Amino acid sequence: MTHKVKFTAKNSSGEQTLHIDLDHPNLEGKVGLTLLGDYRGDDIQIDFNSIDEKQFAKTLRFILSQIDEKGK
Repeated sequence: MTHKVKFTAKNSSGEQTLHIDLDHPNLEGKVGLTLLGDYRGDDIQIDFNSIDEKQFAKTLRFILSQIDEKGK
């Protein structure tokens, strides 16, 4: 399953999409992160190093806990 999150940077000329790949067969227990979009009319693709699933989940839990704290 790949989840896609769209972003627009303040200094960007276009929209970027972060692809979070949770079950790619070549990743063997890791999460794949790829940023796709355009910069000044040219397509860009940035393939980040994959992240261990447990570390990625820990990071997401931390982010969610910070959002929960802020909302109190």
